[in-house]
Amino acid sequence: MNTKFTKFALAVSIFATLSTGAFAQSRVIEDSLVYDDPTVAKPGQWIFGASADYYNYSAQGSAYDSSNRSYPTTQHFSQPGASLWLGYGDFSLLASYKNGSGSTNVPAANTNWKTNNTETEVNLRWLIKPLQMKYFVPYVLAGYIRAVDKDTLSNVYINGVQEVNTTTGKGPGLGAGGIIPITEKYGFRADYRQYAGTSSTSSPVAAFNTSSNIQFVRITGTAYYNVTENVNVQLGLRTQYVQSRPNTTTTGGYLSLGYTFH
Repeated sequence: MNTKFTKFALAVSIFATLSTGAFAQSRVIEDSLVYDDPTVAKPGQWIFGASADYYNYSAQGSAYDSSNRSYPTTQHFSQPGASLWLGYGDFSLLASYKNGSGSTNVPAANTNWKTNNTETEVNLRWLIKPLQMKYFVPYVLAGYIRAVDKDTLSNVYINGVQEVNTTTGKGPGLGAGGIIPITEKYGFRADYRQYAGTSSTSSPVAAFNTSSNIQFVRITGTAYYNVTENVNVQLGLRTQYVQSRPNTTTTGGYLSLGYTFH
């Protein structure tokens, strides 16, 4: 779970401004707009959807040796995956799974490693209808995330065995965001999520066997487009980081092709 807040500060500020404005403006929303978000169910009705996803990012970071010396790194990751959503009325259950790989290069230490990573995230979302506006509906989230990175170092061996380090991060979290419907064809979503969890590493190097509490932040902006009544495309940008840990920010994009059953 790499990641530090940078590029989405403005988006969060805009969200806060819009939420405040909701109190003072009309609380009337066009059903034909917000309910065309492929993950939102109409009042008293169910929806179910699924998508094939692809997430990609590159980042500059840091790696540490057993003496806690820091080295700059260059990372590149790609993660195919899938998402499911189930909704009824103002509530939606959102789940995603990604399983991919990446590489990290450490020029100063003359080494690199391959990473296999998996991530599962589940969130329950509630649309806050009392604060709704014509073109903005706020929501809150409660969820859980679990991510596992398995790093295989290319030219490092411990007693003849190649070094493999496995890091697991997991924990519950809360978040807030909003849906911004533009037309019946397309609109936007943006949200901020913070998870309070643990991060633990298992390694053949004793100094790397650690466990700690972490605060993990994920900020996401998504544009959705309804190709047909059922088929939809979603394009997003995401930044994430671990609080109080320098050089943990990653920012990347993702693309989803989905189908919603009404």
